[in-house]
Amino acid sequence: MEVLAIAAIVLGGIMAIAVIITISAIINGWVLTKLWHWFAVPIFGLDDLTVVQAIGIALVVGFLTHQKKITNKKDGNDETDWVVTTINLLSPFIVLLIGYIVHLFM
Repeated sequence: MEVLAIAAIVLGGIMAIAVIITISAIINGWVLTKLWHWFAVPIFGLDDLTVVQAIGIALVVGFLTHQKKITNKKDGNDETDWVVTTINLLSPFIVLLIGYIVHLFM
């Protein structure tokens, strides 16, 4: 029975990571569509992006520019994982806010 419990925990963790990655990709895509509409469309005369197109562009750019951060976890504290996850989910909204403020000056 212990093997099944461990397998359920591992599967639950994998599912949670997949959901977080999916939500993050959708948020990043949506923010990119807004920024694209505010800046690329009026300046360069480009077409608007759909959320799906923006997700694809965000994934490609993230893949090409991602820099892995190596940390030395000695204390075994999982709290830092939640902080990093929260920051990753909130950072697109901070970028959107800054972009909106810049957009107001155009």
